[in-house]
Amino acid sequence: EASNATHRYTTPTWFVNGSIREVLGAWGILEARVNHFSRDERFDPYGGTEIPGLSTYSLTPPYTAYRNAPFTLRSAPSSTSATLLGNFRMKTGELEHLLKVGGEYTRGSFLDQRLRNGDVTWQPVKWSGFDPEDPSTWTQPATNSRQVASQWGGEVRLDADVSNAAVFAQSSISIGSRIVITPGIRWNQWKGWLTPTSGARFQAVEDTGWDPRIGISVDLSPDGTLVAKGHWGRYHQNLISQMFDRVAGADVFTNEEYWYYQGAPFTDPATSFTEAERNALAQQGLFLKQGEIILNETGPVEDYRQPYIDQWLIGLEKQIGNWLKLEALYTRRSNRNMVALVDRNRATNYTMFERVRVYDASGSVVPFSGGSVYFQEFYLPNNLIIERLGCLGAQGLCPDALPIPGLSAADIPNLSWDPDYVLTTAPDGEREFSQIQFNVEVAVEDWGGSLSFVRTHLEGNLDNVSGYTDPVGYGAGPYVRVNEGVNSYGTLENFADAEWKASVWGALPFHFRGGLFWTLRSGDHYSPQFRLYGLGFFNYRVNTGAMTQSGIPEYGGVEVDHRLMAPLEGHFVYLGPRGKPVLEKQSILDIRVERMFRAGGRDWSVSLDVFNLLRSEAITQLNTLANNGPNYGFGTSQSMFAPALEPNQYYQAPQGRVTPQSLRLGLAAYF
Repeated sequence: EASNATHRYTTPTWFVNGSIREVLGAWGILEARVNHFSRDERFDPYGGTEIPGLSTYSLTPPYTAYRNAPFTLRSAPSSTSATLLGNFRMKTGELEHLLKVGGEYTRGSFLDQRLRNGDVTWQPVKWSGFDPEDPSTWTQPATNSRQVASQWGGEVRLDADVSNAAVFAQSSISIGSRIVITPGIRWNQWKGWLTPTSGARFQAVEDTGWDPRIGISVDLSPDGTLVAKGHWGRYHQNLISQMFDRVAGADVFTNEEYWYYQGAPFTDPATSFTEAERNALAQQGLFLKQGEIILNETGPVEDYRQPYIDQWLIGLEKQIGNWLKLEALYTRRSNRNMVALVDRNRATNYTMFERVRVYDASGSVVPFSGGSVYFQEFYLPNNLIIERLGCLGAQGLCPDALPIPGLSAADIPNLSWDPDYVLTTAPDGEREFSQIQFNVEVAVEDWGGSLSFVRTHLEGNLDNVSGYTDPVGYGAGPYVRVNEGVNSYGTLENFADAEWKASVWGALPFHFRGGLFWTLRSGDHYSPQFRLYGLGFFNYRVNTGAMTQSGIPEYGGVEVDHRLMAPLEGHFVYLGPRGKPVLEKQSILDIRVERMFRAGGRDWSVSLDVFNLLRSEAITQLNTLANNGPNYGFGTSQSMFAPALEPNQYYQAPQGRVTPQSLRLGLAAYF
C-alpha cells in the first residue's frame, strides 16, 4: 500500500476499576466491585472521507491501495459491570461448607462502522505504465478499452447495546478430610437492542437460561500428595452484537456492487460520483453494472436461544516432596445453540449438481493440490434456473444461452424459489473441542523449570457462535449461502494439534537472574477455498460420464452458464476436507535477564528480553483462496483487464509470519 492509502490509527482506551471489601468475621466476607471499559478505535483516512481510494483490480484480496484508504473504520465498544458477592463459611454436623452467593449486571454498547470514502473505490489496472495520479493510465492501452472498474457499497453501520445479568450460588462442601464437592447454579438473562440509521432503537433479542455446575476433588493418598479432580459445567456465552446484527430492521449491511465507468475520461484522480449521479449516468450507458455481492440479508427472530458450552474437566495431580509437581488434565467442550441467519427453505430453493470441475477462461483446469479444482456438490438458485429454462423453452428468446445440465422446461413445475430468512439456532451447528495436557513443574532454592505438552482436537462446521464463516467479508453464513456449507464439517482452522513448552530460570553470576522459554508447536490448520464469480472468469462443467479409478470424474463435461452464478458472487466453497492442510511448525526461543540494584534509597530492576532469539520465520498465515493465479480474469468476453497479481495474492502465498526477533530493555522502580 502507498503511505497515503493507509490509515491514521487512534485507540483511546479507559479501564476504571473500583472495589470495597467488608470482613464480617471468620464466618463471612462481603465484596462489591465496579468495572468500566471503553475504547474508541479509529482508522481514519489521510485524505479525508470525501476522497475516493484506489485499489488495483484483482479477483481476490489483498489489494494494493493508492491515494487514499478505501474505507473509514471505527470500532467503539464499551462495558460497565457491577458485582455484589458474599462468601460465608459454616458447618453442619461433620460437613464444612463454603458458600458463595452473588449477582452481577453488565451493560455494554458497540458501534461498528465501515464507510466507503468518496462513495466509490476506483479499481485501475496495474501495468508497467500505471500511475495512480494519472487516470489516463488506469487502463491498459493494449486492451483498447477506457472502462475503469469501481466498487460501491459494502458498508457496515452497527449501533448495538446489550445487557447481561446473572445471580449465582456456589458451595464447597468438605466430606471428611479427603473429599470436597463443589456444586453451583447460575441464572442468566440477556437482552440486545439495535439502533438503525433509518429508525428508532428497538429490542432485537431476549433470553434466559440456567447454568448448573458440579465438581469433586478427592485425595487419593493419606498425605494429600495425589489428588483427582473432576468437573462438569454449563457456561452460557455473554450476548454480543454479532449474535443479532442480522435481525430484520437493523439495516447494518449494504451490498457491494461492481460497476464499469465508460464515460468521458477525467483527469482528476480524486473524481467521485454520488450514487444518484452514477444511476443517472447508467441511464445514458456511461456506467455499467457488472456484479453485486449480496450482504444485506436479514430476518425476524424465531426461537432465539443463547449459545452455551458444556464442559468436562478431569485431572490428576501428584506432588513429590516440595520440589516436583506432576499434572495431567483432560478437557472437553461442546458448543450448543449457536445462532445464525437461516433460510428455512434452502433445501428447496437450490438445485444440486454433482461432480463439477472448474476451468479458467482459456479452457484449462484450475490447478489445486496436485490436481484441479473440483466440487463434489454445487448449488444454483432455482429462480435463475426457472428463468433460464423458460427462456430456452421459448424458441429464439435467448439464442446464446447454454442449456442446463440434466434439466428442461418440463422440470419447471418441480422447482421453487421462496427465501425465508430467520435468525435462530443454527441447524446442525457443531463445534467440539477436546484437549489433554501434561505438566511438570520443578522448583528448588535457586532455580526452577517447567515442561508441558498439549494435544488438541477441534472439529465442527462453525468456528464461532454467531454463524459467520466468510473469510474475506461480511457474508451471512452457510445457512444462507448454501455452497459455503459444502465440506464445512471438519477440522476447524487456526489451532495447532500439538504444542510443547519448556522453561528454566534461576540465579546467574554477578547477582543476575535469567530464564529461557521455548515453544514448539505444530502448524495451524487452514482450509483452502474457491471464490465464486459470475463475471465469466471461470467455467463450470458438470460431468455426467466416466469416472477415474479414484472416483473423480474425467475431464470435460457439460458447461454451466456462468451468468447463473451472479447471485453467488463473492460466495466461497471449501475445497476438499476442511482443515486438512497445516502450516509449518514453529520453534521459538525467548530469553530474559534481569538484575536488581539499589540507588537513591529505592530498589530498581533492569531487564533485557530477547524474543525469537533463533529468528524463526515460520509462516502463520497463507492466502487460502485457490483461484488466485497469473491470468485469471484476462481474455474473457466480460473483462478487458489483465490484472497483475501482487506476490501475496497467489494461492498459498505467505501473508503472515512469526513476529521477528525483537529486543526489549526495561527499567523499573519499586516504592
